[in-house]
Amino acid sequence: MQKQRLDKAMVARGQAATRSAAENWIRLGKVLVDGVVAHKPGMFVDESTQIKLVAHE
Repeated sequence: MQKQRLDKAMVARGQAATRSAAENWIRLGKVLVDGVVAHKPGMFVDESTQIKLVAHE
């Protein structure tokens, strides 16, 4: 399985328009990776990794 950076994966999956937008959401704690809050845009994920955007109230 090929791994890529979380921010790039979000753009590739259509979850973010740009890497900058993905980085902002990740740093704000609005991205879950396999159910755990991600804080590093450079973490590596593969195709089977679940990435979810969450809204905080």
